[in-house]
Amino acid sequence: QEWPTTLQRLVDLVRDNPEQVERLKQIAALQGKNPLVTLARYAVAHPDESIPASMLADNEQVIDAFRSHLAEMHAVEDRLLVSRVAAAERAQRRLEITTVAGAAVGLLGSVLAALVFSAGITRRVERARENAERLAHGGELLPCPEERYDEVGALARGIHDASALLKAREAELHAKVAEGGVINQEL
Repeated sequence: QEWPTTLQRLVDLVRDNPEQVERLKQIAALQGKNPLVTLARYAVAHPDESIPASMLADNEQVIDAFRSHLAEMHAVEDRLLVSRVAAAERAQRRLEITTVAGAAVGLLGSVLAALVFSAGITRRVERARENAERLAHGGELLPCPEERYDEVGALARGIHDASALLKAREAELHAKVAEGGVINQEL
């Protein structure tokens, strides 16, 4: 009674392999020759007789055919399992390589971005340092190439504003000294 259900479950499992489905059809054809059922029926029908050797030989052939088909199916499934495991391992290796490559590219990109960013900051800080030095020695300041609203930009603007304020005070001082000289000459 379980035979049709078991056979259908096997068909569902191997549906994607026509070779295995064909083997199941051959096994299903043996269903009517179930050796245990045949022997049991004979024993019930002929309780006083021994089972004929020809019937035992026929049943042995049926059992051997079952074993043969099942062994072939098992061998095919083993080969399929090996190939599927190998395919899964190849996919895993590709995924690992892709992950490592992605991480390496990301790391390289972040290093390059850090270098570009730090080079820009370094240039701006160096220009602010040069301007502070020029301011301290009374020289002309280098122009600020662009307006930035971060800390370095605020520092550069502060140095330029200080320079403009010092120049304005120096001009006032020169004007007062000149005015004082004129007053001294008049006296």
